[in-house]
Amino acid sequence: MNKLLDKFGIEIESELSLLIEKNQFIKILSKHLDIDKFNLFEIFSKSNNKYKGTIEANNLVIKRKRRLFGSRFVIKAKGSFSQDDDSLNIKFHVTSWNWYVTVMYVFIAIFYFIVFLVLFTSMTNSKIEWVLFPLILLHMLLMIGGPLLLLKKATKLGEQQLRTDLIDFIHTSKNRLT
Repeated sequence: MNKLLDKFGIEIESELSLLIEKNQFIKILSKHLDIDKFNLFEIFSKSNNKYKGTIEANNLVIKRKRRLFGSRFVIKAKGSFSQDDDSLNIKFHVTSWNWYVTVMYVFIAIFYFIVFLVLFTSMTNSKIEWVLFPLILLHMLLMIGGPLLLLKKATKLGEQQLRTDLIDFIHTSKNRLT
């Protein structure tokens, strides 16, 4: 499944190198993260933090918080980081695929299975049913391909936004210290 998602661009591997110490990075990023817990009313949160998640000694899991008029897709990044001399190397894996996208595709598959089953069992030599088949097939391809394209775009934009935000968190915190 992961290879298929990589091929469609729904999962992206990325690296980032920052000139900061690991302990400082953990402290700075912790200030910009809310605790990752299920919250049905997350869009009404009073917190100004853009992300929620956890950060440990060498690992991080970050999700972009949902906003009222924000993206429809939740972007999740899992990664690890290590200190090399004076730079911190961060490797992370960004995806927009989650359980409710899987549920959506299961419902799409069941729906089209039933449609094709009804179409083939009731098909006669009538021209109307033979005209419906390519139209239903086209509709199915659009219903499957459309969300995949949106997920690909959301993943790419989410990865770019995460990179920008991580760099911005570091630079604004360093400027406050000096």
